Amino acid sequence: MNITGLDGFLKTFFKSLKSATEGLGLDRMFLTGVTPILLNDITSGDNIKTDIHILPHYADLCGFSDKEIKHLIQIFADSLETRSDLLSPVFPDGKKAWMDDIYRLMVNSYDGYMFSPYIEKRVYNPTLVMYLFKQLEQLDGQLPKTLLDHNLLADEGRIEYIANLPGGTELIMELNQNKTIEIKEIASRFGFKNMIEKTAKTQVFMGSYLYYMGMLTLGETVPSGWQQLKIPNPVTQSLYIDSIAQWIIKDSETRDFGFHEALAFTREGKIAPLRNFIEKQVFPTFDWRDKRWVNELTIKTIFMCLLNDNANYLMISERQTRTGYADLAMIVRPDRRSFNFKDILIEFKYIKTKNLSVKNLKKQSDKSLFELKAVQNKLKKARSQAKKYAKELRDEFGDVIQLTTYAVIGIGFERLLYKKL
Repeated sequence: MNITGLDGFLKTFFKSLKSATEGLGLDRMFLTGVTPILLNDITSGDNIKTDIHILPHYADLCGFSDKEIKHLIQIFADSLETRSDLLSPVFPDGKKAWMDDIYRLMVNSYDGYMFSPYIEKRVYNPTLVMYLFKQLEQLDGQLPKTLLDHNLLADEGRIEYIANLPGGTELIMELNQNKTIEIKEIASRFGFKNMIEKTAKTQVFMGSYLYYMGMLTLGETVPSGWQQLKIPNPVTQSLYIDSIAQWIIKDSETRDFGFHEALAFTREGKIAPLRNFIEKQVFPTFDWRDKRWVNELTIKTIFMCLLNDNANYLMISERQTRTGYADLAMIVRPDRRSFNFKDILIEFKYIKTKNLSVKNLKKQSDKSLFELKAVQNKLKKARSQAKKYAKELRDEFGDVIQLTTYAVIGIGFERLLYKKL
């Protein structure tokens, strides 16, 4: 059915439902999964619906609260304990340790959605939560290889749709680096015509589209009165990262080689090959039109494109801590600790080349660059921040993590320095 035909069908269908409420046996209707695209194009056929999704009393209707998650984990653990058909011990380190691991995983992967600007109530993504419980049941309490429901991979197509619009790539990059955008308002309705015509693709449209498709959620209230939207959690951010990786490293073979070097870093602690790959293969071809994004967040984005690994890690990027924002923490998943992956914390810094009076920058040794005052200042700041963040991560995850911290300092797009702290 073409778009025009579908449009007409929907109008007729909902007009029939409206007619049925006029003494023909239909008293009430409750609709879920209704996008503003649908709402706009059925208006002439059905104009008696009320959107309740932003009302404070319904803020947690389409997700699980933190209290509910803890309760569900308890119920699930109790049910596993009574099963006699398990192929392996489900609680090798004890039931409480297992429950704590599952809870920390969900907090760091599935939490973060907000749907009402009138109350601060965060919820967990129910699709991802139920996916994990189903996998745990089928795998006798063991974690699945991926924390992402494959049904959500279609969301990558929504990112590509936005990226192909005028200004779309810049918006996606801004989201990934700052994790938020601000738009004048969330569009309550937009129709098929808006989806087709490029002139209708404003930032309000793009932000609203990603919000309704589950790729963004409500952020904080900002002084301007505009609506802040944010990426809800690391699992959703991984979809953005996978798309961006294909933009900045276009050749698939080169990209695969970069993944290989990243694996050497996470398994063996060898960061030099990864640094060399970025300097020689990524920096020379990196052509970002919007110079606003050329900073330490750009360096971090490049690293995340290569290091993104939800199969082995909890990826924690720019999460607010008691003392600020940790740049990038990679905490080994509890089921992957026997494979010798490293717990990693990286602090990223950036120095503009125009701020250094150094000739032939590419030919300078690491040692000579580390002697520069500007580099020493950045290193000192990174060391101080990493020390604070490392303590907070150890407090959260316990003595099981063996954290290795690094400072990575980009000098323009010419040199990349690293130091194990």
